[in-house]
Amino acid sequence: FIVSHLGAAYPKKELLDTDFLYFYLCQIDFGNLIGDKGYPSLRLSDVENLPIPLPPLPEQKCIVEILSLAEELINKQKTAIALIDKILMAKFLEMFGDPATNPKGWEVRRLIKVCNEVYRYPSFYGFKRLKEGIPVLKGEDIEDNKINPHKISIFISPETNKKFPKTILKENDLILTVRGTIGKVALIPNWLEGANISPNLIRVSPKDSLIIPVYLFFLFKLILHPTAKTTVETLKASEIKNYLIPLPPIELQQQFARIVDEFEKKRKEMQNTLEILESLFKVLQKKAFTGELTAEWREKQKVDWELPKITERQAILLALLYYSHIVLKKPAMLTFAMKETFLLQKEADLNLGYEFIPYKYGPFSKEVYEDIEELEKNLLVKKIKPSRDIEKTEVTISEDFKDWVEKLIDKLPKNHKTLIQSYVQKYGTLSYNELIDYVYPHYPEFSIKSKRKKK
Repeated sequence: FIVSHLGAAYPKKELLDTDFLYFYLCQIDFGNLIGDKGYPSLRLSDVENLPIPLPPLPEQKCIVEILSLAEELINKQKTAIALIDKILMAKFLEMFGDPATNPKGWEVRRLIKVCNEVYRYPSFYGFKRLKEGIPVLKGEDIEDNKINPHKISIFISPETNKKFPKTILKENDLILTVRGTIGKVALIPNWLEGANISPNLIRVSPKDSLIIPVYLFFLFKLILHPTAKTTVETLKASEIKNYLIPLPPIELQQQFARIVDEFEKKRKEMQNTLEILESLFKVLQKKAFTGELTAEWREKQKVDWELPKITERQAILLALLYYSHIVLKKPAMLTFAMKETFLLQKEADLNLGYEFIPYKYGPFSKEVYEDIEELEKNLLVKKIKPSRDIEKTEVTISEDFKDWVEKLIDKLPKNHKTLIQSYVQKYGTLSYNELIDYVYPHYPEFSIKSKRKKK
């Protein structure tokens, strides 16, 4: 059920392991289930009808065990990466002391005296939002004290940027948030040189001869405590300019910067390892829910995944879609599959029991549509819905469960398979319009409601 924008699922314990369901849901792209992109949300019916592979419970637990071990490795790697920040902060306090009390007695100056600039552009209205151009940073673009390149969503033209020359960023500038979440800080990397900032950020440009940007970055992390604010602005450029900054010897700051550099190199190596682990985990997930991951376990246990139970009529429809996919080298349109099924029943005397009626893209059969939905629930096919024209919905064979499809088709009588293949060869290479031009003259009673009747 779904309550207050949250959903809950309660598995039947005799059929489905909870952790197995968790891992299966984690690898689903729910974005494909969202209809209205303007107001993205999931309907309960969409979630309820999700097809789920259902191996025996012991095999589900075996899959959970393997995936849990892989997930644990990923979490340990993330923990190790997060530990770098704690180590560096501890090293900062060891070398410089707490800036709030300045126990080492360093010289203290106002921030503006050790910076080239502390600046916030007062307003930033009237610019045109572009898909490409010069990036404009926002507070939301800062995550974990770094700029997230995937978050940047505002761009302006070079011409517009000339109106705001003071906010053009350089490598190792610092930016602070003054709206939204107050007090986040980040260093500008070299790939963001020339970017601009929105009014919810303040640019701090330190004098390299007096203060090292990395030192100031860690100092800000200690003296600024990010707090969520929604309406009241609490950080002002005039206040930040007057912050009292302990000023250790530049040589000591440079020594700390070298330590940070070494740890950042290690972080990058660890991050690359994490990305490899996450990539391998995705491969494991895919293999887990197709049976490939536990194939050896099944062989030792002498068990096998049970093939979906479908009717012979559904198996014939599945074979039609399968052979069409091979001939066309692409998914078949749903309305195209309707026509081929219609011709199989009309011309090949294959009694499938489908009832066809005239329709705007007819002949149409509700039973064909229901059988395709049943095949989809059994993970054998997938419907690919276009963003606008629902009539162009395509149906493709599920690559993950292609072996199931082939096993079910192999169970059909040989003469049925031969007949289906011959009809796919005969009509499968026609364009949709060519197929319509064949069907309507031969079966005019099904064209009376067609949108192409006049044509």
